[in-house]
Amino acid sequence: MTKSAILAVAVAAAVLTACVSEQPDAARAAIARNVERFVDAFNRGDAAAIANLYTDDGLVRLQGAPEASGRAQITGFWQHGVGTGKRLKLETTELSLAGNWAYEVGHATVTGADGVVEADQRYLAIWKKDGSSWRLHRDFANSTPNPPSAAHGP
Repeated sequence: MTKSAILAVAVAAAVLTACVSEQPDAARAAIARNVERFVDAFNRGDAAAIANLYTDDGLVRLQGAPEASGRAQITGFWQHGVGTGKRLKLETTELSLAGNWAYEVGHATVTGADGVVEADQRYLAIWKKDGSSWRLHRDFANSTPNPPSAAHGP
């Protein structure tokens, strides 16, 4: 192999290595933007925009609510919770990637128009790379447990 061929292979390997190491950062940034879009759409009452963040066969299961599957049902699901002056805050606490899949663990808080916390939940979201976009594929949440009261002990 000539020196120029060896150099070309070395440069190509370095470029590929750089691209591979940047992909997780790009995926994390794309998912973070979609989390922001979700919150923004919720807070402005746009259930269709929320549903568009899901895959065609997405699934939502939130504690105490009926399951919603597919974009049409997901749109209907979110129409019941948005546009009422409620405000959503999401905090991602963990995000792990594996190829075209990612899972996100976080904390969700919904406050009413009066500022009172209406829901305090933990969530698990499964993200799927759908073409060039990251979309929610599975969305699960349940209420955070109440701390034990002093009267009942630990």
